[in-house]
Amino acid sequence: MYSLMSSGLHGNNGLDPGSCIHLLKVYVIPVLLYGLEIQLPTENECKALDNMLKRTLKQILSLPTNTADPAPYILSGILPPEGSIHIRALTFFGNICRLPHDSLEKRIATRQLAIKGALSNSWFVQIQRILVKYDLPNAHQILQDPPSKSNWRGTVLQHVNNYWSQRLSHYAEQYTSLKFMDVNSYKPGRVHSLLHDVTNSRAVARYAVKIKMVTGTYILQSNRASFNNSEIDPICLLCGDEPETLLHFFLKCEKLQATRTNIMCKIEQCMYSCTGLKLCDLSDEELLQLILDVGKLETPQLRQLLKPNIRSDIEHHTRRLCYALHTKHYYLMSMLPTRKRDGL
Repeated sequence: MYSLMSSGLHGNNGLDPGSCIHLLKVYVIPVLLYGLEIQLPTENECKALDNMLKRTLKQILSLPTNTADPAPYILSGILPPEGSIHIRALTFFGNICRLPHDSLEKRIATRQLAIKGALSNSWFVQIQRILVKYDLPNAHQILQDPPSKSNWRGTVLQHVNNYWSQRLSHYAEQYTSLKFMDVNSYKPGRVHSLLHDVTNSRAVARYAVKIKMVTGTYILQSNRASFNNSEIDPICLLCGDEPETLLHFFLKCEKLQATRTNIMCKIEQCMYSCTGLKLCDLSDEELLQLILDVGKLETPQLRQLLKPNIRSDIEHHTRRLCYALHTKHYYLMSMLPTRKRDGL
């Protein structure tokens, strides 16, 4: 992985996230998991692999280390290491089952499954536990009537992907920081819609700002007040009207009004052309959700915005909005006296 960093496999100022994820899947993960379908790792070893991969994904997605753990997997579409290892192990077991009955490997499999207990560390007993975990047929049934290679591969992928999709989505729903992200759209092998069309340096810079806002790691005054041991005032330092939350930052701060007006008009044009709705027809919560992740909108009329061409346009304008507000906010904050800027 370090040898690929010179080609841009890193977060800020590197390649676009789609290319980084592709390099990771082609060159890094196969080496990381090589041979582990034979020597199945323990729970602690799986945790170490998981921590390493999450840390790497957060880096190349320009996310801070305190980002909720499900976020890098949901955004990248990469399976956790445990799931990838299980796919390889089950595929290898299928190859053994298709061997002739008098082959040494199949005879060992039959013997081990017959004499070893459920708590044994035998590879074949571990495979039996993995089959139960993913609601797949019993190991004895597969040995007696092995499916074809393509059918078995497809069945394994379907069951393993469904298991991890449900598990990660359920896990992500427990994080309030991910309440604006469409976590149910996670599909192993496909990057999240927030990463689509990030193909040039300008889009990468805009994407990096928006993805922090979607994952709840963009620092505003209300965040400083919540997580700082000092007495920090959550009121917006620019306008002084109310606590500086994402809703205030995007829609209400008067000091940022001139920056947001033009881009919000572009978003309204896209929405009106598709749904006949204007921004004033939406509640503040719906408008904030539209800006951060349009995929999580629930009303049938607003779901029309998920058409590929409309969604692409809205995603482009919302990235522009996030980046423009971020830049203007940073500039105005830098003009404040130091003690006021620190919220003291």
